[in-house]
Parts: sequence; structure tokens; C-alpha cells
Amino acid sequence: KDLIMSFVGSLFITSNKLFSLGDTIQINDIQGKVIDKNLFFTKLSISDGLGKKDLFVPNKFFIDTNFVNLSNSNGFKTLKLELVVSNINNIKKITEKLEEKSKIIAEIQEKKYKELVKDDIFSEKIMKFYEIKFHFEFENSKIILSLFVYEKQKDEIEKELINIYLEELNQWREYM
Repeated sequence: KDLIMSFVGSLFITSNKLFSLGDTIQINDIQGKVIDKNLFFTKLSISDGLGKKDLFVPNKFFIDTNFVNLSNSNGFKTLKLELVVSNINNIKKITEKLEEKSKIIAEIQEKKYKELVKDDIFSEKIMKFYEIKFHFEFENSKIILSLFVYEKQKDEIEKELINIYLEELNQWREYM
């Protein structure tokens, strides 16, 4: 029964062009890049902060579960930055500045997204427009920042956030 449902799910994915190889999709809190599809499973490459892992999702799952194709969401894409912070004491201050700016950007992007999809009954509701995670290591810890942004503004937003990061790093160097 499960194999038949997964096969039907594969037909559903293909006939409705829900996603393709290379697309990034989000299922609940899990976000991954589609690296393989067959008649029964879709293979995602996911990062959990400790490294990349493969996740096999049965295609039957896509028949009745909400998910978002982040690569094809009305011109929106996920901007992901992994920013290295060599001194763990600096993470709090840098994160505060990045989060402050990310909240403002996320509010603007959410309004724009809602404007673009208001009449599109197939568009999914995006739950998180930004997220900050951490990966701690002895020498080089990382701030992992993800924002869901309008593709045409992606480069501009990325430069703005990197400038905040660099300014904060330089301030810490001046104090030392």
C-alpha cells in the first residue's frame, strides 16, 4: 500500500511540477535541497548545524502534507549566510545587530510576499522569514542566518548584512 501511494505521489509531484532537482523545499521546520527523485522517494540534502545529511522522504508524503518550494515562491529565495566568529565572546553582540536588522528585513519581505501571493491560491503561507542558528566550535564558531527574500533584492540584502557583520568584527578588533 505504501509503495503504491509513493508511486502516486511521484506522479503527483511530476504532473504538477511541484519541484525539480536542485530546488530547496521546506517541510515544517526542515529545509533541504532536492538532490534526487525516483518513483518512491525524494532525497533531500539538509544541514543541521553539525554537517550535511541526506533525508529520504517518501513521495506519498507530498500528496497530503503542506510544504513550500523555496526556489519557486513567486520570485522569493532563501538567503543563507554562514558567518564565522573566531572569538565566542563576540557572538552575542554581532548576533544582536544582525537579528535587529533581520527582523526589519523580514517584516518588509513578508509584506511584499503577501502582496504578490494574495490572489494565488496555490501559494503556501511562509511561517518564518528569518532564522538565526549557531554552530559552536573551539576556534571558529558560526552564526547561520537564513532569510526568505525577494530574489531581486537578495544581493543588496546580503551586502547589507555582511557589512553589519564586518563592522561589528572591526569594532571588536579596535577594543582589543
